[in-house]
Amino acid sequence: MSRHVVFRIALAASAVAALGVPAWAWGPKTQQAVVTTALHVLNKEGVVQIARLSREVAEGATATADEMQKIHPTYNANPVRAVETELRLLSAVRGQSVDPYFAHRLGLLGALISQITAPLSGEPSIYRTEYYNDVDQNLQQVPLKAGQRKNVDVVPYLERVGMMANARRDLLLKDYQAGIGFLGVARSSLAEETSRSVEAVADIWYTLLTGPSYQSAVSEEQVQKYVADAMEYYVGRGNEAEIDANYGRLSKLAAKTPVFARRLGDIFYDGGLYERAISEYNVVLEHEPGQREILDRIATYYVKVGDQHAAAKRLEQAEAAYGRAAKVDPLHVDAEMKRLEMEAQIGQRNARLETARRVIEEAGQLQTEAEQLVLQGRHADAIALLHQAEAKYRTVTSEFMEELQAANTGLTTVSMRLRDLTAQLIQNAQSLSGSGSALDMQRLADANAKSIDEAALKALNARELADELARVKEQMRPALEYQ
Repeated sequence: MSRHVVFRIALAASAVAALGVPAWAWGPKTQQAVVTTALHVLNKEGVVQIARLSREVAEGATATADEMQKIHPTYNANPVRAVETELRLLSAVRGQSVDPYFAHRLGLLGALISQITAPLSGEPSIYRTEYYNDVDQNLQQVPLKAGQRKNVDVVPYLERVGMMANARRDLLLKDYQAGIGFLGVARSSLAEETSRSVEAVADIWYTLLTGPSYQSAVSEEQVQKYVADAMEYYVGRGNEAEIDANYGRLSKLAAKTPVFARRLGDIFYDGGLYERAISEYNVVLEHEPGQREILDRIATYYVKVGDQHAAAKRLEQAEAAYGRAAKVDPLHVDAEMKRLEMEAQIGQRNARLETARRVIEEAGQLQTEAEQLVLQGRHADAIALLHQAEAKYRTVTSEFMEELQAANTGLTTVSMRLRDLTAQLIQNAQSLSGSGSALDMQRLADANAKSIDEAALKALNARELADELARVKEQMRPALEYQ
């Protein structure tokens, strides 16, 4: 054998292995072409209209060996039996219409059939890999066809088709051993070999979709596994509307045993659909209340919800979530501790809120007292009280927006009233100081005094007023400008 031929075989084997296609299968392109052509045949003949789900069928047709092994553990040892098992299961669970996961499984079933009906499918020779690779590269040159549809008995049908597929085994191997490769029998028989696979897929699909149901031949465990696999498929697609649309029908196909509910719960939980998961877990807990792992999972979810509320300062909601977690699992490492911490924070926050409300009330009372002093002509005393009210309003923080708004409204009112009273005070001073008092006030106001001495203001009388105003430079300057 030449080095060139050996290299081609090794390269082809590596390419197929990298795609996860079993060594005895058609190549990946051929396998998908066989399945999609069979789908086209059935759609064209009006057997079933699932053209809208062609993508899901095609995805199933490209299933890896690992996925096939997961669904059919014995598929490598007995692929024909795997096809029969899949046919009976799909027949038992089919509904009035084809849903996306059922279409996906149709594609997977088609992939199984196409592999069984491929020439050299069970041949241990290294030449089969080169043959499959050559078919992949040349498939577009031939038309794929299928005859009239018919119901079939799957096992004898596949055995017969398999014998036909291997009729040219010796000729194919001889050509590849001699270095002729695809240019000999492989090329001349390509259309017939691939079309045979298309027809086998189409016939078995036809049998599945139009034949009787095999419910009596399918175990409860098989149906439960199918439903769980379907929900895992839908959760993986991330479409909650799709989950809603299919969960109701699928969940009615099998009894909700604790083991089954546990698997569904794990699928939803791992997919981030926690409330759905908890609904399934509760089914398990009804039968087995002490399931520590489930209790921990539920409690951990509620703690997570509590953390989210706490981060957003929704303290009551956080405490409620932590409380639910502690109730579900009193032994949870964080639930009760966080609930107590949140309870303390709520108490502290309520105390701060009460303080803010009391301060606003006290500031309002100071404003009322200030107005009473104004009526008595005691403007200086009124100004002092308004400054006290102003200081109280400023202690209210943004933690409580309603109270902060009330404090800001109070500050605005106090500020306006202070300007009014200061103006009145200036006017009174001018009228009491005689001619030229305004100039004297300007000179005195330019002095270095910074604030009103409260005690002195309380002792003011008409004769002392002008002199005392010299001590209020910063307060008087805006007032003079206002004047």
